[in-house]
Amino acid sequence: MRKPGTYIASVLAQSLLLVHLMATGDLSAAQSDRSVGLSFDVVRFRGDSDRVYVELAYAFQEGALRYVQFDSLFQGGILLTCIVMKGESTLVNQTWRVPHTIHDTAAVVHSDRSLVGLLRFLLDPGSYRVHLAAIDVNDHARKDSISFTLFVPVYRTDSPTMSDLELCSSIREAPPDERSTFYKNTFEVIPNPGATFGNKLPYLYYYLELYGLQHLDAATYSVTASVLDATDRIVFKHQRRKVRNLHSTVEVGVFDVSSLRSGVYVLKIVLSDSVHGELAEAQRRFFVYNPSIELADTSARESTKEYLASEYGVMGENDMDEEFAIDRYIATGDEVKKYSELHSVDAKREFLYFFWKKRDPDPSTSVNEAKQEFMARVRYANDQFSSGMKSGWKTDRGRVYIMYGKPDEIERHPNESGVKPYEIWYYHGIQGGVEFVFIDKTGFADYMLVHSTHRNELHDEDWQRLLEYP
Repeated sequence: MRKPGTYIASVLAQSLLLVHLMATGDLSAAQSDRSVGLSFDVVRFRGDSDRVYVELAYAFQEGALRYVQFDSLFQGGILLTCIVMKGESTLVNQTWRVPHTIHDTAAVVHSDRSLVGLLRFLLDPGSYRVHLAAIDVNDHARKDSISFTLFVPVYRTDSPTMSDLELCSSIREAPPDERSTFYKNTFEVIPNPGATFGNKLPYLYYYLELYGLQHLDAATYSVTASVLDATDRIVFKHQRRKVRNLHSTVEVGVFDVSSLRSGVYVLKIVLSDSVHGELAEAQRRFFVYNPSIELADTSARESTKEYLASEYGVMGENDMDEEFAIDRYIATGDEVKKYSELHSVDAKREFLYFFWKKRDPDPSTSVNEAKQEFMARVRYANDQFSSGMKSGWKTDRGRVYIMYGKPDEIERHPNESGVKPYEIWYYHGIQGGVEFVFIDKTGFADYMLVHSTHRNELHDEDWQRLLEYP
């Protein structure tokens, strides 16, 4: 269904610098001073032979960049590093400049646009480790990084199967264009890596591929697309019946989500026929942010009981604000901005409930393992790193522990002659191995981060000079 790719590094080099503007409403305005609002999404498609096409969409925020004037224009952009590893072998380790030029800086101070790009891999089945790091070309303090494990499956050839489901900001029929990284199978497909819709992005587009249709026993088949809310209630549904005349095909569609209340939803696609019933399924969670929509009916009011029945239903506003101050360590730029705009207690309760619900790795259980692990780290930080009147989670060691977990190794130097106390933390499984150096500058056991080899942290090769007493 797609022209066979070339070696992974050359595919990346050809596609990385192509950037597309995407409207995202109120969801992606200005970030914190140290973030470019990097987000990503990964979809997998059957490739040639046993290999698999992997598309990694990334986005960063126009309003979060720093711009420098050249003549009548203002230039900005990011340096994007991509590292792909399989075991101990590094397949890709390259950095590209992704430029962006504007005419007026005032117009992007509160910009609601994201800059979207796409990387394409052609990989053998197996497990990979992927790291993305983005740094503002004009202000290296503004940066973001993402690391994740990528599993590449083996697609069956003896039965109908599906690709991953891709959520998109727009899909339109287009003539072949080898220069466009967004063109595939007669469509221009613009991904939405943040999977957030609503307000000025009211239409949820989707794209997926169906394979092995020759193995259907019926002459026709059905593709059913449904949108489900947080209580698994179907809010939208459409079904298409098709005649089986190809071995594989593309399925695209769209839902208008402008009428939905803010919250987490699921898009579910089911392939079925009259002989065997359901044959394959794909689903994706997405977020709708429609702050102007009020509860219009009883069924909508019933849906609020889910978050009111949680721990947030009885939590006071000060407690919620303090919790989110900690949650900011893992929150996206969109989420930080949205929380800052909430002015009612109920809105904050609902936000925090869905903040953690969409991070739940296994929604079928009553325990949110991601939140459980995060809060355990916070408790440990408060127990071990509190200093004076400062809670442990506010310290540098506490932040690093909460964000990256327990270090694999700690090198402690509490009482060496002539130098201040310091510690070096080692993480062997992050970015091929990183270290964090903390120094007790004041003598009150408040160890401050002075250097790290992590790409998204403070870097100072000459940190040893800080060990000396004045």
